[in-house]
Amino acid sequence: MSPLQSSATTKQQVMQLVNNQQFKAARSLGQKLCKRYPADAEAWFLLGAIHGQLKDFQEAESCCKRAIRLQPEHAGLHYNLAIALLNQGKVNDATDCYVKTLELKPDFIPAYSELATIYIQSLYFEKALTLLEAAVRYLPDDTDLHLKLGLVYYNLGRAEDGLRAYHHVLTLEPQHVEATYGIGRIHRFQGSLTEAKVYFEKVISLKPDHAEALAVLGGTMKDQGRVDEGLVFFRKAQAIQPNRADIHSSLLLNLNYTPATNPEEIFLEHCRWGKLHSNPEYTISSPNNSCDAERPLRIGYVSPDFRAHSVAYFFEPLLLQHDRSSFECYCYADLRLHPADSTTARFEHHADHWRDITLMNDLEAADQVRADGIDILVDLAGHTAGNRLGLFACKPAPIQISYLGYPNTTGLPTMDYRITDFRSDPENETDPFYVESLIRLPQGFLCYQPPQDAPDPGQDSTSSSEYITFGSFNNLAKVTPDMINVWAELLNLVGDARLLLKNSSFRDEPTREYYYAMFLKVGVARERLSLMPGTASLKTHLAAYNTVDIALDTYPYNGTTTTCEALWMGVPVVTLRGATHVSRVGFSILSQVGLEDLSAASVESYLKIASGLAADLNKQRQFRKTLRKKLLSSPLCNAEKITRSIEASYRKVWKDWCIHRQTKQEQTGNR
Repeated sequence: MSPLQSSATTKQQVMQLVNNQQFKAARSLGQKLCKRYPADAEAWFLLGAIHGQLKDFQEAESCCKRAIRLQPEHAGLHYNLAIALLNQGKVNDATDCYVKTLELKPDFIPAYSELATIYIQSLYFEKALTLLEAAVRYLPDDTDLHLKLGLVYYNLGRAEDGLRAYHHVLTLEPQHVEATYGIGRIHRFQGSLTEAKVYFEKVISLKPDHAEALAVLGGTMKDQGRVDEGLVFFRKAQAIQPNRADIHSSLLLNLNYTPATNPEEIFLEHCRWGKLHSNPEYTISSPNNSCDAERPLRIGYVSPDFRAHSVAYFFEPLLLQHDRSSFECYCYADLRLHPADSTTARFEHHADHWRDITLMNDLEAADQVRADGIDILVDLAGHTAGNRLGLFACKPAPIQISYLGYPNTTGLPTMDYRITDFRSDPENETDPFYVESLIRLPQGFLCYQPPQDAPDPGQDSTSSSEYITFGSFNNLAKVTPDMINVWAELLNLVGDARLLLKNSSFRDEPTREYYYAMFLKVGVARERLSLMPGTASLKTHLAAYNTVDIALDTYPYNGTTTTCEALWMGVPVVTLRGATHVSRVGFSILSQVGLEDLSAASVESYLKIASGLAADLNKQRQFRKTLRKKLLSSPLCNAEKITRSIEASYRKVWKDWCIHRQTKQEQTGNR
């Protein structure tokens, strides 16, 4: 038998062992084969594949590279090397190998699909799209390729293309769960909430334990203002996947909207989140920051909302006003849910240091924070979408603070403080509902940056009509049945008044009809309501306030940005305050502007203030003329003053930490 025949026979024997899944025996024989025929690229290729089956990816990589040196134009070798590299976390090297595979063999479909997956996970959606559109020309009816196409189109905002891709999957497999789920997500993105709901319900009928569909169905119900119904689905989703911190966070956020759940229950659920999702094994050891009470401090701000977002209106003034001689500012941005925009570019410019942590897991992000030597790490998101509370669970900074983006406790035992004020959180009243110690700023915890391109406040809207128009531009989750009852009573008190509600969810006709029906049940005829969908730009959104005489705040979840915007447009806001932060923010804002008399402690007082203001046209006209100037001269817009107050708080908690640290070191040294 010739050496070549001997080699071929041995390869056949190796393949037979592989086919019988006797991988260890195949490896042993394959190693002998490669030792005897070191110039045989196919032998090394085979041995590399066997190492891959045994999950010994480092050896698989070595074998593939050996084979490629012998046969560099073999596409399959580069493909196998890509797999070995990817399984070792060497994503960039694997990407290069997939690209090389396709250069050598343009119809190598698995390489298209797997490289597209890498690009999707890395948020390079345009690159993924180029690959997938090329791949479907070779396999026009491949389900996996069209699923990925639907996802990519969704993330690029190309809704109709995404629907077409997902519907193509359904023509091939009518009961396909993920395609059905993808269609539902796109309909929700388009504002077709009722149609989205139909698809999510179909997913759940096909796969009752589909936690994502249950959670997104809960979110869709919330978008329609049906919060209590939505909570049922959030609870089911959380029970199915208790380790999904994001689903649990969505449940917590939605608990804030409903008056049916008392503050203690909400607090305990937040604490349960903290217990479930802060594993001590992943907590980084105590940071070793220099214990100097007077030195300049490194402050880190973490947010998914460094973009055109409500948080930006209140955070950008702080970032601009920070005293750079005493505070060095780091911004840690997660842009997974929303791409960067012009606002992102401004934040990147304003920050002393910009860190994109989008593709980092929590431990990697925590390592980055610690490497940066951050003294105080500040969360700006709480339990809102895209939050990185898992990073804070690792405790990478000596002091960690919750601020701004969320109206409740984080529930995290590693979160030390929360920034608020005396009106939002009266001393000794709301403290039991927080795991954090409260830092109460003297003037107010919010600093509003008015939009630069806002239209001027119009003349009083009643000058062109014969009736008063009340308005609320808050999201529908805040417009509870109880709130509708109160507004119906107000409309009965002011017999010729109208009510304008503006919200993006009103693009969905069944949602509008649902609200018309709810108001009709409490005696408000359709002609007294105007339900306006969202508008294309902030400027046109703000201009809609020129048709409103008096803005009505919601309860128990007060508005924040909506209240500030109404005041900026010269429209007074009547708010109802309660016993917890979420229901006292309106009171805090109005107090900063000297309008605390528009804040009511009871429904009766709320109705009295609103109806009394409706009867006083002169007062309304005065608000139109003076509110914007009043805002600009108030603490609410005094960025420098509020920033100095926050900096003083940072310095105080830092000094407290230094004293505690020194005391602990002294005690340890005396043992």
